[in-house]
Amino acid sequence: MTNENLQKLEELLADTLSCSKSDLKNENGPDQIVNWDSITHMEMISKIEENFDIEFDVDEINEMDTVAKIKDALKKQEVVL
Repeated sequence: MTNENLQKLEELLADTLSCSKSDLKNENGPDQIVNWDSITHMEMISKIEENFDIEFDVDEINEMDTVAKIKDALKKQEVVL
């Protein structure tokens, strides 16, 4: 992921989850980040799709339950070079 895209993603996630960027470790998900619930999950997905001009299917959305899996989903959408 380019530095610019990674920074954009981290800012988007931190803003949506009302957490610090240091909370966005690859292994973290809803169990580690207090504000990550089903509603904020959908807000994150919507913002990611809008900001990166991509669209995820339902299975991809359901699988994105850690920061690393969100990054992997972006890579599959060719956001990562």
